[in-house]
Amino acid sequence: ILVQHIRRVLPGLKARINIQMVAVAKELASYGEITESK
Repeated sequence: ILVQHIRRVLPGLKARINIQMVAVAKELASYGEITESK
């Protein structure tokens, strides 16, 4: 039962983590642009 639950939850978790990673990457990129423009 636990394994089935994990298999159901994992794809959603992975998607959420990917979204957060992209958001952080965009933030870091914008900080990089700010420091380069000084």
